[in-house]
Amino acid sequence: MTPEQLLENFKTQQAQVADEIRKLDAELAQKKELYVKLQGAIEGLTLLNPEEESGTETATLPDEAVVEALA
Repeated sequence: MTPEQLLENFKTQQAQVADEIRKLDAELAQKKELYVKLQGAIEGLTLLNPEEESGTETATLPDEAVVEALA
């Protein structure tokens, strides 16, 4: 493989990876939005039924990776 072919191959791979990153960023944004909506729904339902929470914990804190991702 010549240096020119190798360079062209690397550029093609880089463009493909950049496209994949854009798609993953969009998917991550959608998942973050869904997470926040679900968290709001959980909190709303917990406020409507506070006596249920005293017996069992219905909502848990998100793990550190989720908190960092939402920041």
